Amino acid sequence: AAHRGPASNLALLEDVVGTRGEMAALVGCSSYSQYKALDASLAQEPGAIVGFLEQLASHIREDADKEVQLLRDHKGSAVHAWDVEYHMGKVRADVAAARRFPVSEYLQLGSVLEGFAQ
Repeated sequence: AAHRGPASNLALLEDVVGTRGEMAALVGCSSYSQYKALDASLAQEPGAIVGFLEQLASHIREDADKEVQLLRDHKGSAVHAWDVEYHMGKVRADVAAARRFPVSEYLQLGSVLEGFAQ
């Protein structure tokens, strides 16, 4: 199989897609995705999955909007998909730095370890 060319892979893929459609039809499903949803036990049909995602989106929309605004403020302009990972890392680093309490300025490692040993 490793030596097959793109044309034979395409034919194989078409065969797999066709077979999946036949499997779904045999158990009374209109599509392979509906067949897989039946198998998943949490969602009995694709519509249930979409409903779950829409419900989830409505619950997290406010927090997501705040996060996007935080990224916009950090970047200083519109945020694109390719910006998110970089700027979110920068925001997390800034938040972590702001939360750090400078304990090390007041405690010496030797004193702390001695205290644990007692």
